Amino acid sequence: MANRGPERKICTCGKFKTKGNKCKSCNSHHTRPRSRGGDDGFPNEVDRNIQEEHAPWHGLHGNMRVGEVARLALFDWEVFNPHHEIKEQDTHRGRIEKRTSSWNTLYGKKATKRTVMEVVIKKFTRRNHDRKHIRRVLDEALIMKKVGKRDYDQLVRLLDERIKE
Repeated sequence: MANRGPERKICTCGKFKTKGNKCKSCNSHHTRPRSRGGDDGFPNEVDRNIQEEHAPWHGLHGNMRVGEVARLALFDWEVFNPHHEIKEQDTHRGRIEKRTSSWNTLYGKKATKRTVMEVVIKKFTRRNHDRKHIRRVLDEALIMKKVGKRDYDQLVRLLDERIKE
């Protein structure tokens, strides 16, 4: 048999990936990046056809995992929310505008901690490892009084429903 070069990777949809390790027939995306311990299999790769969510997520959170985003949302709200960002004389206005636009796309302009957590849990949490991480963050937030008991109960219930799916 002739040498045809290196073996090409196959996407979760069954098609061959291009040289840039992307699939042309779907918009497969790693929910946990390979550089952060993710692999190439389901459920780590998900068809992310909604580009209006993909770019804002990376614009706001970069390469962070959902548990890290949850920790920032609950413990560092003023730093995390770009609407609370203090605009100083040397602040790069384009960066703030991009972050604010991404925030509004993902969470809405008047998002609360609970709203952000609901979006993170419903749309971006796919693996049990990440669900457990979010659960630990919620437990710590309740102990440190960063989240109320009612919000905690509703978010935990939502998280438990995602585990059953």
